[in-house]
Amino acid sequence: MSDKKTAESTPEEKLEQLTALLTKERAERSAEVESFTAIVESIQVELAAKTAELESFTHNTGSIDLRPLKPQVAEQAPAKTFKVGKDEYRFTIPAFKWNGETVKSIDALNDKELLSDLVSIGAGVIERV
Repeated sequence: MSDKKTAESTPEEKLEQLTALLTKERAERSAEVESFTAIVESIQVELAAKTAELESFTHNTGSIDLRPLKPQVAEQAPAKTFKVGKDEYRFTIPAFKWNGETVKSIDALNDKELLSDLVSIGAGVIERV
């Protein structure tokens, strides 16, 4: 039994070990906080510089209209409807992305398989009429 006593830590030794461990953890966390604080300060400096640059640009452009030019004629969704099963649908937009490619709605009206797929997935580019 005396061998067990020497192998076990006393409450004081356990307290000392835990205190050392907590002190080490606190020092590591403190270093992390300092590192993150430095990063935040660096970002704040960069943000202030970019804000000043933007303000200078805005001031120097004066009356220049930087909005994109509006097209002469806005493209619209086709008025033609299509049927899948007994239900009739129409496109709500002039073009959409399908399998990574842009498809004009007017062209899609000729692709029965695509129309069926759009209906089956409940695509937001079509609506039931």
